[in-house]
Amino acid sequence: MANAFVADFDQRLSREMRENRVSRGATTQTGLGAGVDDLVAVVLRNGLAQLEVMREAACAGAVILALNGHAAKGEFAVTYKDSGARFVIIHSALISPCAPC
Repeated sequence: MANAFVADFDQRLSREMRENRVSRGATTQTGLGAGVDDLVAVVLRNGLAQLEVMREAACAGAVILALNGHAAKGEFAVTYKDSGARFVIIHSALISPCAPC
């Protein structure tokens, strides 16, 4: 298989580099309680990190629930709590808007 690259604005990863990072991330998500068919909530900006987190969850057997970090505070909290997600992975810039939950 060709050694394809994935690129973001400031980063470029080979398939091997990406899969090594994804393997570590999947192990971390499993350690946090993600398992087969468990929901993992994600509030990230579009980019390489989002791609990696989604791939990590898939490798852990989990299902991604992408949440809108720009939703109204009450809307975000209700959606997250109602989802039953094991945990949320959130971009540091989006923590304050999502803080009530």
